[in-house]
Amino acid sequence: MIQNIKTAKANQLFIIFFVVVSFMAISQFGLVASKTQEINYSTSSWNYRDATFFVKVLKYEPYPVSAGDWFDLWIKVQNVGQNDAKNAEFKLIPEFPFSVQGSLVKNYKLISGTINAYKQMMPDDTHAQANQIILKYRVYVDPSAIGGKYILKIKTTADGNTYSTYNLPIEVAKSKVNFSIVFQNYNGAQSSFIITNTGENPANNIIVKSVNSQWKSSITKSKNLGKLNNGDFTGFTFSGIPNDKKIQFDISYTDIGGVRRNIIENVNIGDIKIAPEENTEFGYLDALMFLVGIFVGMFIIIGSRKIYYKKRGN
Repeated sequence: MIQNIKTAKANQLFIIFFVVVSFMAISQFGLVASKTQEINYSTSSWNYRDATFFVKVLKYEPYPVSAGDWFDLWIKVQNVGQNDAKNAEFKLIPEFPFSVQGSLVKNYKLISGTINAYKQMMPDDTHAQANQIILKYRVYVDPSAIGGKYILKIKTTADGNTYSTYNLPIEVAKSKVNFSIVFQNYNGAQSSFIITNTGENPANNIIVKSVNSQWKSSITKSKNLGKLNNGDFTGFTFSGIPNDKKIQFDISYTDIGGVRRNIIENVNIGDIKIAPEENTEFGYLDALMFLVGIFVGMFIIIGSRKIYYKKRGN
């Protein structure tokens, strides 16, 4: 009997120790990882017996994310209270620049508290698993987003009660590049352009392609321009005559993160004055002038020889 009481008290002390250590670990982890992810848990009137959610960004791929791209987001939710959380619901609240593919809401009938999580631990487990879940979302970043930290929000409820709305920081990279293409001139055979990297980062292996239907004659299929640092520019030419006052270029490049990207750039051409083509046919008048030239040349040669011999005879 006394032995059972001692065992029960030992178990209770271990559970309390487990809760306190978990809470301290969460707090400490928040300090260590604050640069990349944010730790969220209830602090006002927190009671270790109540079901209490700790929410954080576990990871997202790729990291950092880029404007105009999709990324996968994993969120870790842990019940750090002793009591179980029943009928738990988690709703992601996307705000600019984020939007989500699929359902925003994920439901769980039960997320164990620390007591039941401790009871369900296996002998080889180093920490409890039953009191935590992983949420996964597919998220899109608006192309107009600039680099920096943005916030996704997630709302948590359990047993019909709203717990909190947590902030989840997401880092958007400043990896995209913008280009400006300006029409220079047309010399009767080729159209010349100037392309400038107007972004904040260098672009590698730049390839410029044009839509064939926008040209009156056959054109160069593509131009490989190599690398342009931010602010740099270079010229390129396409053979052919633009068919419209506006043409479209497809610019592909590799960003600083090694991701291959495409940008569509519309270029104003305006009115092009095309020089008239020279007549290269050999006509009747050309033949006549050629013969006249031959006769005149022969006359000059013969006349010169006569004058020469006449002077020698004298």
